[in-house]
Amino acid sequence: MGASDAGLRVVSASGLRGEVGEVLVPWSEVRADGSRLLAGRHVVLLRNPVLGDMFDREAVAQAILARIPQQNTVSPSRLTRQIVRARPRETLIPAAVILVLMALYTAWKLGLL
Repeated sequence: MGASDAGLRVVSASGLRGEVGEVLVPWSEVRADGSRLLAGRHVVLLRNPVLGDMFDREAVAQAILARIPQQNTVSPSRLTRQIVRARPRETLIPAAVILVLMALYTAWKLGLL
């Protein structure tokens, strides 16, 4: 991950083979909630709930968070909705199936089915 006046540079794996690619996302397309970034379709975890900060907090604040437009700093729930919308439909279908199966299993274990 890197920052410039042009935008946020994100390195990520994509595709079934895990091919590594680099994308430059303009600052107008970068969103943040304090612990995560959404850069285009790429999610970057800044703070792990268990492990703590993933990057130096001060460096991230100066190099990245200071460049994000004010209107793109959002609440965690709003960023979650934006992340879901940014995901390709192909990734949402398996996630929905898993959630339904988990709900059915829980209902079965509780004797509701």
